[in-house]
Amino acid sequence: MLKSVKLPDPVDPARATVNGLCATTRSRGHPYRMHDAGTDRVYQTQGKDFLVCTVHQVGWYEYITEWRFQDDGTIASDNPRCGHGHPSSVDNWVDGQTLTHPVIWMNVGFHHIARDEDQQPLPVHWQGFAIAPRDVTAMNPLTPRDPTWQNGHWGWPS
Repeated sequence: MLKSVKLPDPVDPARATVNGLCATTRSRGHPYRMHDAGTDRVYQTQGKDFLVCTVHQVGWYEYITEWRFQDDGTIASDNPRCGHGHPSSVDNWVDGQTLTHPVIWMNVGFHHIARDEDQQPLPVHWQGFAIAPRDVTAMNPLTPRDPTWQNGHWGWPS
């Protein structure tokens, strides 16, 4: 569901409360980790059946919704096929739904490669989005205590 959430360890303490977060539950109760490439920080909700991920970020937007075949992309922002009287952006279509087949909606504003006829200075501008699996190689909880320091590290402890 989309709501306002106070982040426990915000990147910017002045903006600890964020409007427009996507919160959903998982069925297995495993911890989730999310990596913010801009700050190189990892956020984790440990041992709970709950995931909170930022929906509203500087310069671009992302939403996580349930896949609905009948919508066929009509809930994308400013889609003229939505018709009169319907919501104009993804956040207005989402209302606390359970996610079993999640879809990520990503709005990329533009790509720009500077050319000779462009005004100076005009830098190359790219936007992108990446999803990377995390904790795929996390250590089995049944691993004996002696080698647990090796979880993700292959050298000897110092």
